Amino acid sequence: MAIRFLGRIPEWKDFSDLASYLIILDGEVWKSAEHYFQFRKFEQSDPEYALRIKEGFTPREEELIEANPDDYFLGEGKDGSGQNMMGKILMEVRAYLRSKEMVLTLCKVLS
Repeated sequence: MAIRFLGRIPEWKDFSDLASYLIILDGEVWKSAEHYFQFRKFEQSDPEYALRIKEGFTPREEELIEANPDDYFLGEGKDGSGQNMMGKILMEVRAYLRSKEMVLTLCKVLS
């Protein structure tokens, strides 16, 4: 049986790279597979930004923009007029992960 997974399908969301599970790769702990993936994308070209991705940041900091000049739906497009849906989705996921992280931390403190 094939399993078709997507972060929006509740029973299979745990297979998504956006699932908020700690992982260990390259001897380091990452908040999700997506944190690792995005960090590696920027590690060489912008190490400071990559580190901010790894550490995560609050939804109030720096808007995320998919800098794809060829995609006006997921990215910003060539002239910046794109819908930036990928950036918006990632910001929503970041806020969700932050809220789950806070709940888990509170549970640990209270137990």
